[in-house]
Amino acid sequence: MRFFCLILTLVSTMNLRAEAPKPRNGDKLLVINDDDQVVASGRLNPPWARNQYEEDGHLRTRFVSSVPPAGPCVWEGSRLLGGLPDQYGKAYARATLGILLAGGQEFCVRRGITDVVSIFETQAMSRLMSLGWQLKPLGLPTRYETSHGEGEAIAASWKTSHRYLALTRDAFGISGPVLFEAEPVLAGVINPAEISQTEKHAPTAGVGDRRRKGAVDAA
Repeated sequence: MRFFCLILTLVSTMNLRAEAPKPRNGDKLLVINDDDQVVASGRLNPPWARNQYEEDGHLRTRFVSSVPPAGPCVWEGSRLLGGLPDQYGKAYARATLGILLAGGQEFCVRRGITDVVSIFETQAMSRLMSLGWQLKPLGLPTRYETSHGEGEAIAASWKTSHRYLALTRDAFGISGPVLFEAEPVLAGVINPAEISQTEKHAPTAGVGDRRRKGAVDAA
């Protein structure tokens, strides 16, 4: 099975209105397999957009107790989902996660992003550190409840660079670039249901040809 990572930029129509306090721009990472299925995903938000680390936001208040890094080169990462282990097995899930993490590092290197702030499952943080990533806790592990049950998460920042990209590729047996960029999408024009439907099929016409030349085999 082969995979590639597509970056889909969501541009809010709020940007067109001067009174909009904060745009909702964000870049969505989609890991897509040869059957045009989205099997892992994540999101990277610039500091000028809505994100989990907003001042006085309830997530920041609950999870973050240290001063996080800030500036134009510090983005926020969220909604990291990888795998489908129940459907395809752990090896498949690990391979898709590798493409997602490599795609995220690759995107950050391209954009000159030096740090990303996130709220991780506590177990995920230790796994990322085992790859050689440099992470800094920004709070204590905190219990939370959702409709799916209880969990434990921690706020942290993580470094991005050519070095961490190389470490990620080595850890997952990835030989080269995995990231392709689609044309920006107006988030205020395409509703979330249509975006979710897009995640189940080929997202952009013409991507398939480039994908098959640069897709990465699962290790």
